[in-house]
Amino acid sequence: MGTEVSKESLSKIRKVALRKVWPQEASDFTPWLEEHLGELGEALGIELEASERESRVGSRSLDIMATDSNGRPVIIENQLERSDDDHLGRLLIYAAGKDADFIIWIARDFEDEHWQVLQWLNQRTGTDTQFFGVAIEVWRIDDSRPAPYFKVVVAPNDWRKRNVSRKPRYREFRQRLEEKLKLEPDLPLLPGSNHNKPWLAIYHVDGLNYSIDFRDRIYFSFQLDTRGAPSLEWCRSSFDRIKEDRDGIEDKLGKLEWIREWQRNRGSAIVSHHTESFSDLTYTWPEVHQWAINRYRLFREVFEPYREELLSSPLSRAAQEQDD
Repeated sequence: MGTEVSKESLSKIRKVALRKVWPQEASDFTPWLEEHLGELGEALGIELEASERESRVGSRSLDIMATDSNGRPVIIENQLERSDDDHLGRLLIYAAGKDADFIIWIARDFEDEHWQVLQWLNQRTGTDTQFFGVAIEVWRIDDSRPAPYFKVVVAPNDWRKRNVSRKPRYREFRQRLEEKLKLEPDLPLLPGSNHNKPWLAIYHVDGLNYSIDFRDRIYFSFQLDTRGAPSLEWCRSSFDRIKEDRDGIEDKLGKLEWIREWQRNRGSAIVSHHTESFSDLTYTWPEVHQWAINRYRLFREVFEPYREELLSSPLSRAAQEQDD
């Protein structure tokens, strides 16, 4: 029998005016959004990384230029009021000027005719060009801190089905990879986490991380991550030190992507790309799992010897002294 809840014990949820949280779009909301693209991307099922704020298109400035995990261009135009014709016109100008694959319009809410325009564009354009309408809301429970919420109100026709149907596959792919990694006694592995996210943080200590991402394009990465590292400056400096040996490292690991400003303020990353995307995988999961295990073993052989040097650097020691 359930526990009876009195009316007095229930909280009250209420909507907060956007302007009370972000008084100005350009100086308040856009910088905040740039730092929270992960939350927007999670709502859309797209991994977003900001590349430029107030990006120029002719005489105008796009709010945020970003890329997805495959490097495809993403434009984001936002407003804190109801959608209007002016922002619709800008959206189309920016989409054409940046040759964007993903076009995201954020507003407080959407006029019916603007909703219809975005739907029509999704019906008329190919799958390489996708339009999204996202309503930004802020909610508060009693006296809690305001909580932003991205509500997707317009998306490509197959987006919801595609986004939902992938989650069980993400989980299964990740769990099978974890099972195989457990059979490799020489490779350390963090305890598994029960989630549907399209990545696996295999091991991370002191800001030196090994991870596989399979949201779409599959890649293995060694990351110098501020979550656990002494500082962002240390991440960038350590990356620069490792990159001095790039030729020798790529002789052992093959062609790599070197990303000094990885996810803006998250640090740096060195990435090895697989030839297939997750959506293309059918019967090749075991092959990709073995590829990831081989990458992990080789990456550890190459990058672990740097650990002691990097963690004893002046920047690392300075951070430790501050903590003390």
